[in-house]
Amino acid sequence: MGEVAAEQDGVCRYPGCSREIVRSSGPGRPAEYCDLPEHTRWRAWKQRQRLQAAQEQLPDVPAPSAEYDGARVRAEELVRQYRLLSEQLTRNLRAGLDELATITDPSAAEAQIQAAQAEAAHRIAQAEQALATAQQQRREAEQARTAADEAAEDAAAAAEQAGHDAERARKERDDAVEQARAAQQQAQQDVEAARNEAEVARTAARREADEQVAEAREAIEQAKAAAAAEVQAAQERAREQIAEAGRQQAAATERAARAEQSAETAQAQRGRGRRR
Repeated sequence: MGEVAAEQDGVCRYPGCSREIVRSSGPGRPAEYCDLPEHTRWRAWKQRQRLQAAQEQLPDVPAPSAEYDGARVRAEELVRQYRLLSEQLTRNLRAGLDELATITDPSAAEAQIQAAQAEAAHRIAQAEQALATAQQQRREAEQARTAADEAAEDAAAAAEQAGHDAERARKERDDAVEQARAAQQQAQQDVEAARNEAEVARTAARREADEQVAEAREAIEQAKAAAAAEVQAAQERAREQIAEAGRQQAAATERAARAEQSAETAQAQRGRGRRR
């Protein structure tokens, strides 16, 4: 977010730089860094990596390629040699001029001048050749440096994109973990609610069963009481029936005795009648 804001405000994206970006009217991608030559995408990426490594106590990112460093060293050595040759040539010319001032023989002076001029021309040719070689190697080094910077910028852009992708992947992972945690919490709440509902249902069923058992016991007690009353009534009726049967049996026995007596009386009367 900070880099986007810096780019919108026209500030260099190099870490720690607050210089304004010089906008060009030409085609192509707008500039993102100031006019300092060391503030490039590659060096900005390296600086961010160094800062991040310092914060996280990680090893620093590797230095540029050895090929670029070797070309730069060779170019600097050739420039140094050219400077030394130029200084030596200047000293030789000054010594020759001083010596010419003391020479009285014009021919000898002319020969020395010619020899000095030849030597100077030879040294100048060598210096120019060394300079041309140094400039050629410097151009090659600059080209290698440009190619290395472009490759480094591409690598930095790829690294930034990889960082963005990794950040997005981490965010997606965190979102998935949060969703899983929320789903787990919701499942636990659902399980707890189901347990509570089941406990309430078990309590209600137990209460209803207890009430049904109490009602059944009460019905059994009432049935027992009714059965006992009915048995007692049946026993009373049986006793009354037995007593009635005894009374009927006594009456029958009495009737039979009276009948037997009447029969005996009649038989006795019949016997008396025959004797007469």
